[in-house]
Order: sequence, then structure tokens, then C-alpha cells
Amino acid sequence: MIRSESDRQTELGAKVRLLPLAEDRDAKVSHGGVGDLYPLAGGLHLLVNRPPGQPIEPWLKAYLTMALSPEGQALIASLTKTDGFIPLEPDDLAVQLKKLQ
Repeated sequence: MIRSESDRQTELGAKVRLLPLAEDRDAKVSHGGVGDLYPLAGGLHLLVNRPPGQPIEPWLKAYLTMALSPEGQALIASLTKTDGFIPLEPDDLAVQLKKLQ
């Protein structure tokens, strides 16, 4: 049986509620275009599993350095409208770059 969208809305209507969203200092807001804000924007998370105190493998360090470079951040910014990715803020970028040293 194929259910219509209105059936699904009726079924879930009593089970959902609206939540107010607000931007604060910790919010990551997608700026897809002028006036186009989406407060639930996700991000790219690059996690590295390495033993504490051990250097990152050279190929991985080069990849992460590229992703954090101006060119890499520009590429991520170019995907904001189509994929919702957000480049790092300058302060956050500096913190991540310091981790590679």
C-alpha cells in the first residue's frame, strides 16, 4: 500500500513539535546566500586515529594541510549552496592548523 504525504502528516502531526532555533556564539550557521541562513548546518569532520605523541603520517598531514589551506577552504565554500558545507572561521582554522604542527 502506498501512503500519501498527507497520511504521513496526519500520523506524525501529534508526535512532533516545533522547536525555536536561535543563533548564538557557538552556532554554525550556513550562509548559502544573502539572507539564506540554516542553523542546523553540518560540517565536514576529518578525524585522525593515531597513537598519542606520534606524528601524523606524511600523506595524511599533506591531505589535511590541503583541506585547511586557502584553496581547500575556498573549495569547501564553493559547496555551501549545493551541499551545505561551511568553511572554518579564521579563529577555528588557526586552531586546526596548529594541531598539524
